[in-house]
Amino acid sequence: MALALALTAGSSAARADETVPTSGASPPRAQQEPRWTNALDVTTVPSFLLFAGGALSALTFHELGHVLANLAYGNVPGVSGILYAKAIPWFVIDAHLTRRDGVYYKSDGSVFQGGGRGYYVINTAGFMVQNLGSEIVLSTHPRLLHDRAPFAKGLLWMNMLLSIGYSTASFVGAEDPHGDISGGARHSGYPRQLIAGMVLANGTLDLFRFFFPDNQMLPWLSRTSKAMLLGLDIPFD
Repeated sequence: MALALALTAGSSAARADETVPTSGASPPRAQQEPRWTNALDVTTVPSFLLFAGGALSALTFHELGHVLANLAYGNVPGVSGILYAKAIPWFVIDAHLTRRDGVYYKSDGSVFQGGGRGYYVINTAGFMVQNLGSEIVLSTHPRLLHDRAPFAKGLLWMNMLLSIGYSTASFVGAEDPHGDISGGARHSGYPRQLIAGMVLANGTLDLFRFFFPDNQMLPWLSRTSKAMLLGLDIPFD
């Protein structure tokens, strides 16, 4: 009987030793896997509405960039219809500036003091606003791909697609003459391919940055690309 009690006690102690951590040891932790969501994060009707809201916001900010640039130069813009990629009806914020003998005039006949440089700034202001918005999103949410943020993803996707779409249309000759890249090249003297290449690099690097958030070089390549496009905004008259 005593032997049985001793064996039972020893077995209980052994089991206790297996479950109680030794002094100084940390209790086991459950590993937290990064939460994966799809690239668009559209899984429900509310998430679709948030994504669409982000995309529409990005488009609105792009056009507001043109409006604000016009107003900063004391020019009141208008709206003109175009055929985007020569097939899709769309609209653009039109500065309604004309050039005669090297001088730019507003729609009311007065001289536009911004000249060719000002017109270039107006044409490319939408891209500058896009780049700013994308940089804010990707800098504050560097692992956006793994976050549940349909609004931010909608905004970023629209920015990236606008940059890639505009530049691709320009490269293949499908951009409307009133388009941002064509207009920027026409009034600055920069080669159209140069501006299109910069805009394409902006959108493409942000796309890679979104899908490969662990790459340490992509954020700096993306920011450098945006800074290079901004660097074209210098006096050239």
